Amino acid sequence: MKKLKKDLQTINKELTALIKKTEALMTAVDKIGSQKTEKKPKEKKVPAAKKTATKSAFDTVLGIVGRYKKGVTVSRIQELTGYDTKKIANIVYKGKKRGQIKSIDKGVYLKA
Repeated sequence: MKKLKKDLQTINKELTALIKKTEALMTAVDKIGSQKTEKKPKEKKVPAAKKTATKSAFDTVLGIVGRYKKGVTVSRIQELTGYDTKKIANIVYKGKKRGQIKSIDKGVYLKA
């Protein structure tokens, strides 16, 4: 029991020393922060170039399908966009599920 008490007193002394060191560091940081620094001349802000809104792949394909009154084939969409067949199939599937594209024949699609 005496050994435990002695260990606790030692830990208490070490913690007190750490508290003092921490307080000294905090005052040093406060002094550094309160010192006035040289003012830098303000830089003129140049307006950022306007970003052009890029259309998503879905919007691109939907726009193409919407341009054709009698329907458009997958191969024609592929020629215009450069997308592979799998990507076009996925986009058409999503459009059909949303009710934005309908199929008028196998591989021929029309805007709903």
